[in-house]
Amino acid sequence: MAGHPAASAFPASLVASREHPALRYRRVKSHFAVHGSDRPVDSTDAVMHFPAENIAVHASNRRERVAMAPSDSECAVYQSSAGGALCVPTGRVYVRFAKGTRLEDNAAALNDAGYRVVRTLSYAPNAGWVIATSGDIAASLNGIGRLDALPGIEEVAPQMLGKAARKD
Repeated sequence: MAGHPAASAFPASLVASREHPALRYRRVKSHFAVHGSDRPVDSTDAVMHFPAENIAVHASNRRERVAMAPSDSECAVYQSSAGGALCVPTGRVYVRFAKGTRLEDNAAALNDAGYRVVRTLSYAPNAGWVIATSGDIAASLNGIGRLDALPGIEEVAPQMLGKAARKD
C-alpha cells in the first residue's frame, strides 16, 4: 500500500494477543483488502476472499482494476510472524476480563476507551468482541492499547482472517 493514504491510518505492526506477545502482525505494502457493505465485493483475481465477511484481498499492483463501490472501504493487510501468512483485520477485537466479571458490566469502561460490545459469549460471560464506536477498522486497531490498559482485562487480540490451513 505504498503511498496510499488508507495505509497510513493503520498501525505498522500489532501484537497478536496479550497471551502470545512474541507473535506479531506486520502491515504489508504488497496487498490491500476491500471490505464491502451493501453489495458483494469484487473478488476477481483476489488472492483471498471471505464471502461471509464480504472481504477480498488483492495484490497492490491490481488496485486500479478492482471495482469498489462508494460504500466499500479499503483496509491494510498484515503478515503473521508465525509463518508469514497474509491476514486481514475485521475491526473486531476479542477481549476477556477476569473470571467473575461480566463483559456487559464493563460496557461503560469500554465505551470510554472508544469501543462498543458487538457480541458477548454465552459460554464465557467475561469475554466477547468489541469494535471502535466509529466502526472504523483502523480506529479499532489503533485503540488496542487503551483496551489493554483497562482494569481487570486479561486478554486483548485483534480478529484477523487468513487462509484456512488444512491439517491432515
